[in-house]
Amino acid sequence: EPLWMMGVKGPSRSSARKYEAIEPAALKEMLGRLQSNWSGATFLDLGCGKGRALVVAAEAGFGQVVGVELSGKLAKLARRNLSKLGLVNAHVVHGDALEATFDVNDLVLYMYNPFGPAIMQRVAENIATARIPPKYIVYFNPFYPEPITGLARYELRVDDSKVKVWSRL
Repeated sequence: EPLWMMGVKGPSRSSARKYEAIEPAALKEMLGRLQSNWSGATFLDLGCGKGRALVVAAEAGFGQVVGVELSGKLAKLARRNLSKLGLVNAHVVHGDALEATFDVNDLVLYMYNPFGPAIMQRVAENIATARIPPKYIVYFNPFYPEPITGLARYELRVDDSKVKVWSRL
């Protein structure tokens, strides 16, 4: 869906991508390849949209599930979707991905091509300076992986045209 329909505002608007949701089976499969027990982990989705990936992560057993969404309209829809499913360990923040913090043990950072190269570069800089950087970075539909690939504390574990996954060294 085009962003003008989603009420996206703020300085990051020009770099935001169109809303598009993940295929649940693809995310489930990837999470299963990385680890089997997520109960002590936090899943953070930058650009969570209506919350589909948050639902998948909650169903995968994550202890905490957090979405950050620039569009107030989409954030409201995501909250409603999580509430309808009774997911008490999941919440959505209406805000900018650049304000997200990563200082949580056992964090999986997830993105589905949410923004362009300028914001991706700044997110990578935030990761690089985090006291506790994400354990995994999962980037589906990876149009701008270069800033993440350049992070010194990570190795690329999955590298194909549909998804890239980095793990912290």
